[in-house]
Amino acid sequence: MRVLLYVEPHPIRDTLTHFADIVREFLPLLSSAPGFDIRLFANEATFTHLGKTHLSPHDNRLIHTTRDEEALFGQYQKLPWETEGLPVWLKLMSGKGKVSERQLDLLRRIWNIFPFEVIVHWGENGAVTRFLEERPVTRVAMELGCTRPPFLNSVVMDPYGTNGAGVVPKLTIEDLRGIVDNQSMSRHEALFGFSQSIAAPGYAEQFQPLPGELDARWTNQKAAFLPLQLFDDANLLRFSPYNTVSDVVLDVVPKLAEAGYMTIIKPHPASKFRKGSLHANSFARRALHPWSDRIIWCDDSTPLANSRLFNLADIVVTVNSSVGFEALYYDKPVVVLGDAVYKPKDMFPTLDDILSGSFDRDAYLDAAGILRNFMLGGYLQPEAIRRDPSGFGCRLSLIRHLQQIGGDDPVKFARGYWNACAPAHKSLAASAVFWGLSVPDQAEFGVPAIPPKSPPA
Repeated sequence: MRVLLYVEPHPIRDTLTHFADIVREFLPLLSSAPGFDIRLFANEATFTHLGKTHLSPHDNRLIHTTRDEEALFGQYQKLPWETEGLPVWLKLMSGKGKVSERQLDLLRRIWNIFPFEVIVHWGENGAVTRFLEERPVTRVAMELGCTRPPFLNSVVMDPYGTNGAGVVPKLTIEDLRGIVDNQSMSRHEALFGFSQSIAAPGYAEQFQPLPGELDARWTNQKAAFLPLQLFDDANLLRFSPYNTVSDVVLDVVPKLAEAGYMTIIKPHPASKFRKGSLHANSFARRALHPWSDRIIWCDDSTPLANSRLFNLADIVVTVNSSVGFEALYYDKPVVVLGDAVYKPKDMFPTLDDILSGSFDRDAYLDAAGILRNFMLGGYLQPEAIRRDPSGFGCRLSLIRHLQQIGGDDPVKFARGYWNACAPAHKSLAASAVFWGLSVPDQAEFGVPAIPPKSPPA
């Protein structure tokens, strides 16, 4: 099977090397399992950034850009990101404009020299979506999953797309119920079977003491937890009705304040590394000045784990952050304001549903157990799979097979994918719950570690 790992060549956030780490993670896949011919495409800046030491063992499996293509990417990089570069990127993700046409030509050129059967790309790319209309190619879109440490460290592998374009938003909760045979996963199974270690830090963190400011202001109040997106996140700009972080908070906080809620706002952890996000967060905080007595801004001066905030909050409100799914580890009511990779058509309540009292909590908790089972039990893949040639190849073969026999039917794909992946996922999780995860040299069985042999005198 011929597979193309297509690493986004378009400059994002003022750099041509935005996905250099993705290439580094993909390199072990080029030493593929028998039956696979895997090639990797990226721009020259990314290859240069990684250096010959990393790339030389894979020289014959790398596909390079042409001089004209490099000149084009260089022109796009010169565009000021926030005013011109960002709108161009949005057009690329939606498959519109000249930027999409030019990348479509690039994909045609690559296919002419390497007629791949499967294309794997990281993040959203509308030019790839258009290319699928021309060639009998299976797309596997990848992205970080909606669970991160201390929970399961996951990735998404989806033939429909990433984030709100994935398969789950195309399904109803009844579709998912049928796929998992109406078998629910409890929040305890999720916490102890699908976390990073048997210590389940996500469980312990929910009982951490509060920092002084939070402790002083926390007096028998209803609370909502609102995690923020980056100002230039595709989740915000492409998969939600909002354009800015200020739009989000001004839509949500006044409603919560009027209903008697204290809102805990936590900026995205990567904000502190990006000036644009720092400015956007500052504007949002300033816009909330009239409601300052009804918000707690949880920044570096008041560090608190999300799992602790889940425990404190009565509800979680998010545009479509992975935090929204992680809150289901704790059975929390979650309002998802945009389209998310974990959001079926008819499960999550609106903010008005909760504030008006029309929210059916029992039905929601039942649906949450079904969604947890589908997402954790089979759909989400362990992050390490992108460095495992054999396991990765098996997943690609499975996805291509399901696409060929099921056509463009998301229910058929989801059922086949979950049924194929779930037995191994569930067995591993059960082992973690009942037997624990061993960590060598940590005296994990109550026995001191055997000291290393010293060399003879």
